[in-house]
Amino acid sequence: MIWRPGQHAAEGVRNRAERFDLDLSIRVEDAALLWRAAAAHAMCQPGAVLPDIEDVLGPLDDPSIGDCIAMLAGPRPIAGCTFERFILTPVSAPGASRSRRR
Repeated sequence: MIWRPGQHAAEGVRNRAERFDLDLSIRVEDAALLWRAAAAHAMCQPGAVLPDIEDVLGPLDDPSIGDCIAMLAGPRPIAGCTFERFILTPVSAPGASRSRRR
C-alpha cells in the first residue's frame, strides 16, 4: 500500500484475515547452477557442512532438483502472514496437465 501525504497509517488497513494462492511455474535450465545456488544458501545456515548439504540436495553431479528448488523458493517469513502450505509438484513432460489444489 502506498501512503499519501497526510494519510494516517491506520487508514485503509484491513484487520481481517485474507487468503491468497500464489502459483509459480519454472523451468530448470541449468541444474548445476541451481545446485550451487541452493548449496550456497544452505551454507549460510549455522552449523552447515557440505556432507549434510549433499544429503539434502544430492551431489553436484546428480542434484535433487526438487530439493534445490525448495531450498531457494521455500517460504520465508512475511510480516503479518502465516503460511498454510508449500507444495512443489514436478511436471513430468512438456504439455502435461496439472491439477490445481485449492
